[in-house]
Amino acid sequence: MTKCKGSNENGSVCGRPSMYKSDYCKRHRAQDPSVSICIGKMGDGRPCFREAMTGALFCRGHRTQLGDIEKLQCPRGCGQLTYRLEYKNGYYACQKCKGTMLDAKSVEDKLSKHAETLKDLLENGEQCSLKCPRCEALMLEIRVVYEIPQGGGGGGLGGLGGGGGAILLGAIIIVAIAAAAESSKSKENRVVIDGCRDCGTFWFDASEMSTVKQSTSVEGEDEKIARLKAESGEKNIAIGRAAIANCLHIDDLTDKKCRRVTFRGTQYCYMHQPE
Repeated sequence: MTKCKGSNENGSVCGRPSMYKSDYCKRHRAQDPSVSICIGKMGDGRPCFREAMTGALFCRGHRTQLGDIEKLQCPRGCGQLTYRLEYKNGYYACQKCKGTMLDAKSVEDKLSKHAETLKDLLENGEQCSLKCPRCEALMLEIRVVYEIPQGGGGGGLGGLGGGGGAILLGAIIIVAIAAAAESSKSKENRVVIDGCRDCGTFWFDASEMSTVKQSTSVEGEDEKIARLKAESGEKNIAIGRAAIANCLHIDDLTDKKCRRVTFRGTQYCYMHQPE
């Protein structure tokens, strides 16, 4: 069994049996250059001797202490943000105003479906008075339109017998399908989200983050207005084309319809006007 190579406070070599398949004991494990030790502290103030998570400063049990080191402040002026844990990655939140801060990586993890859209919208955001909790630069406002699916419930159908029951069952099914289609429609909402162009941090007030996460679609308000105008123009063109009707005349010999357009509000072209 190897002896610990760690140094005591008086400069002497430890000499205790080593642990963790290394040249150091538990007490001097932090001196092992090949191991990253958690910098967190136990409940009684003693330092933690566990190995830190890969690429992190803390072990899994002390990840929440990251907030005590960074000391990020709520942009709404509530005070220091709290670091919350999740299975893969944590995020910062304010215990007073219930706002949430997501950095670039957290946006990808929690809002992966809309992450690219939010990043694109941030490029054209309008500067506001909020300061980024991460880099303290002035944040930008992005006006977002999103849709939330409306939930619908279904009821059971009792036993129906006979021909009349089958007809009634068919009617009930038709009504149920129509109700389901109506309940599946999305409700449109608008919200203003704050983001930092410099470091990619986003700030969501209250329940905005969870709401956007549940949404079926997200787009910028200006972009949606422009799209609706374009769609409206295309629809009007289609309506205008549909209004140009063809002549109703049918040739007695060939049975072919006349392809000329109608004349002055009538149902026939200028050549086939009724006498």
